[in-house]
Amino acid sequence: MRRFVKPERTRYRELTLARLETRVLFIDHVYAATAAHDTAAFFPQLRGFQ
Repeated sequence: MRRFVKPERTRYRELTLARLETRVLFIDHVYAATAAHDTAAFFPQLRGFQ
């Protein structure tokens, strides 16, 4: 038996999912930028050990 889902509840779920996806992608982007910065800052320090 199928239950009727109110359109506003469906819309709320879609918005919630969109917000979650946006947050996850933003965090992914920030971590990638941080990792690139950390790597770029690490390599010049290795030159001093040569």
